[in-house]
Amino acid sequence: MMTIAILYRIFNATDTLQKKTAIWLAISMIAVNEFWNYLFFGLESTFAGFIGLLPFTLLVIVLFIILWNFQRKTAWILFPYLLWLGYDLVWTYNLWIMNK
Repeated sequence: MMTIAILYRIFNATDTLQKKTAIWLAISMIAVNEFWNYLFFGLESTFAGFIGLLPFTLLVIVLFIILWNFQRKTAWILFPYLLWLGYDLVWTYNLWIMNK
């Protein structure tokens, strides 16, 4: 639902290079999230899930920075998800270590 709100706000913005970049990053975020689900749940690998979460988190951080410079209100919609990803990194790492 959050991604839909972000994409809606981006699509309604004026055309700029930042708008196009934000659209591609948001769509990439959806695709990489699905790939992470495959790594973690499909392969049932806590290690692959943790490693896959690293580039995903970087992608979300880049999207947040672009949105912060482009549409701050939209960036604030993404902010709680960034907090969750911080927790998720620690949780996934610990899950991997406990299941070695």
